[in-house]
This record gives sequence, C-alpha cells and structure tokens, in this order.
Amino acid sequence: MKHVVNVSGGEASWFTAECVTEEQGTANTTLLFADTFIEDEDCYRFLIESSAHALRVARPRKIQQLCKKALTIPPLNKMQWRKWALKELARDVMRAIPGLVWIAEGRDPWDVFKDVRFIGNSRVDPCSRTLKRDFLDAWVKRNCDPATTVQYFGLDANEEHRLNRLRERRVGWTVKSPLIERGIFKEFIRNEAEVRGIKRPRLYDLGFPHANCGGMCVKAGQGQFKLLLAKLPERYAYHEARELSVIKHIGSSKNIGILRDRSGGETNPISLGQFKERVLNGANIDQFDLGGCGCAI
Repeated sequence: MKHVVNVSGGEASWFTAECVTEEQGTANTTLLFADTFIEDEDCYRFLIESSAHALRVARPRKIQQLCKKALTIPPLNKMQWRKWALKELARDVMRAIPGLVWIAEGRDPWDVFKDVRFIGNSRVDPCSRTLKRDFLDAWVKRNCDPATTVQYFGLDANEEHRLNRLRERRVGWTVKSPLIERGIFKEFIRNEAEVRGIKRPRLYDLGFPHANCGGMCVKAGQGQFKLLLAKLPERYAYHEARELSVIKHIGSSKNIGILRDRSGGETNPISLGQFKERVLNGANIDQFDLGGCGCAI
C-alpha cells in the first residue's frame, strides 16, 4: 500500500505523519504539502525539520542549512521574488528529503481572489478550494491508485465530522485520521515537537490557533486579525493593501471584505482597513473569536 499524508506545516499534520511512519515505515509513505506562498517563514522551517524527522532522514547539516534558507526567503511585499525563492527551496528540500512532495499551484490567495473576483470569507474560501483541495486532489488522482492508496489527514478527536466530509468527497478512496483513531486532541500534542527535538512553529507561541497562511486566514475571526495586527503589523499591512487592491479590481458598489461586522443585529462585510481603524479607536473586539483553518478539508 501507498500512504499519503497531507501536511500543512502545523503540529497536527506533522504528528499524523509521525504516527503513519511509525506504523507503516517510510518506504511507501509520501508527505504531501501544497504551498500558498504566504506561510510564515518559520512554518516552512518547521515543515522541513519535522518532515525530515518523520521520514527518518539523517542529514542534520543539510537539513539545518535548508531550515536557515527557509527563514531568509523574501518578505511578502516582494511576492514575485518570494515565489521564485520558495520554488527553489522546494526543489532543494525534495532532493534532501525523499518522500516529501512540495507542490504549488502558482498563485497566492490574493491572486485567486482577483481572478475569481471574489474575496474569501469564513463561509466561502476560493483560496483553499483552488490552492489546496482541488489541487491536492488532482495530484493524488494523477499519482496514486485508489485501490492501493491510503490518505491521511491531521484531524483530531474533535473533528470526526470533518473526516466524514472528506470521505464523502473522496468516494472510492481510503481516508483515515490516526489522531481520531487514537482519540488524540490537538492540545495533547502541543509539546510533542519539543520532546522530539523540534522547535514548534512560532505562530503558536504568538497566540495563533494554527500555523497556516502566516496568521492570515479568510476563515479566521476578528480576534485572530486583531492578534495579527498586534503581533505582526507589517504582515497585516500587506494583506490590508492586497485586499484594497482586489476590492478596487472588483469595482463593486457594495461593501467587500474578509471580515464580518455583526453589530446592530445585522451582518455586513468589513475590510481590513476598516477593522484596523476600529481596533485603533478602542472598539470592543472579541479576542476569542479566532475562527478556524479548514484548508484541504
């Protein structure tokens, strides 16, 4: 059997990979990662380091060099250079870590929003569908046989409903979650990386609930965007500018934005620029409204 683990650069998908390689070995195991180009630099570092550990790759000096390279990729505001650097990094990493497949559709989320003339939100996520779900599904269909392939996802014991949705979308394929099978919650693996000598992604330490998309996720709530503004203001400013650019491109007379304003008993879109002004003016923001990442699911 061939074993394909969808990894994202976060703890849950990494621990899932560890479970699979411990049970099935590494010879027929593939870790599959789809890049959005906006991941935190330390997420790329963790992806490299944790994948090498899960796949039992004993090349510490080379892995260390690649991790350092990940931390020095161009910033978001130099996106074209960043894409080139990440494509080169992916090539070098796959050479050093057989079993890790690092692919990219070619666009970042804002490119997708511009092309489909729609900005994603907590209910509709064209970025995740295009850059993750459909793209990953296409790779698996091209490279795997459903009769001899098992797909694994980093869903924990609270997320069996999401596993059921995956199975509905992948009729004919075998889909599993070792964390659900073992009754493991994400909170229980929070320190597992350090136990195994791997520094966990820095976004967790900054207070983010997940390590994906650099702290910016269209499914996130106002609490997470307030956190992004406080902890990574330059990154917030970048996404604010990209959102404004897409809004101008769409040219709609209606309010458009990632976030939703539910004050006054009504729900209306609100842009990142408008939200920032509210935060800076001392508006009461629900800090526990973090939302959730559902990419590839």
